[in-house]
Amino acid sequence: MGYFAWYVNAVFPVRSIMILETMGNMGLLYFLFLVGLEMDLSVVRRTGKKSFVVAAAGMALPFVILTIGAAVIQFTKNGSSAHKIFDKYLGTWTHILFYGAALSVTAFTVLARILAELKLLTSELGRLAMASAIVNDTLAWIILAVGIAITEKERHPEPRLGALIVILSAVVFVGFCIFVIRPGIEWIIRKTPAGESEH
Repeated sequence: MGYFAWYVNAVFPVRSIMILETMGNMGLLYFLFLVGLEMDLSVVRRTGKKSFVVAAAGMALPFVILTIGAAVIQFTKNGSSAHKIFDKYLGTWTHILFYGAALSVTAFTVLARILAELKLLTSELGRLAMASAIVNDTLAWIILAVGIAITEKERHPEPRLGALIVILSAVVFVGFCIFVIRPGIEWIIRKTPAGESEH
């Protein structure tokens, strides 16, 4: 429905874009927080290569379908509605990379809840599914970040430091969480007696 300008203007007026973006970013941060709570990287080590094979197979299908579809549409007659849509939304192969990664992202928290309700979370199948989801989500988010950076560079070919600053800020933030926040939380856990909470 986003292809029709009148629909976009009616449902998402310009005055509400900033609020929607802010709430969307807050929702994304909360979702990533929930994903972090569910993640146990030791599961990936225990399953070995199986998790990487399953994750790669799950990510390959969206990319294959998008690539074939884009190639077919690319060679259709110019001026057709399908070709116009391709030029607008999948005009470059970087967009295929971006949308392929978006389609291959696993709903990690939903998967964890489903496996828990089915009492499969601690089974061999459940551990394999969770490990594959961890690998899948990690790779998909990396590809999404790269796709966004490439797309922005294509839209704004002139030299820009914005993308570099964002990447460096992310690296500093991750390092701060690993080397400062994590040891601090572990120290609090060690100092908190069993059965009590830290106030």
